[in-house]
Parts: sequence; structure tokens; C-alpha cells
Amino acid sequence: MSLKIVKEFSKAEKSWNVELIGELDILTSVDFKKSLNDMLDEMESNIKLNCENLFYIDSTGLGVIIGLLNRVKSNN
Repeated sequence: MSLKIVKEFSKAEKSWNVELIGELDILTSVDFKKSLNDMLDEMESNIKLNCENLFYIDSTGLGVIIGLLNRVKSNN
């Protein structure tokens, strides 16, 4: 399976809303990480992850999310 990433920036909330659909694993985590970093390069802000339709996540995917958390926290 693959991973679909639906993202939008909410001006009202001043945050990125990201919905993950599918599987976040070693095969899809590279694209996920690039997508998140591109978003933060465009607009440094909070990120809200909706994982309701995320069917599977492995340790690589969790590592990407933790790395993202560290980047956002380091920039307040």
C-alpha cells in the first residue's frame, strides 16, 4: 500500500493540517519527511496530524514524526 498526504495551511489556526491515508513505513517515510520539511520551509508553524485513516505505521514513520516534533519545538 502507499501513503497519501493531504495538507493545507489554516490561516485562522495558523497551523498546517495534515491527513495521512494509508501506510507510513520504511518505503513511504522518505516522501513523508520531504513533504513535511517542504511545508515547514514554506511556512514555519504548528502541524496537526490526522491519523484516523493511517492503517499502519512502523518505527521509521514514528522516527519521522519525532524528528518533526524536534524541529517544530526548536523553533518555538
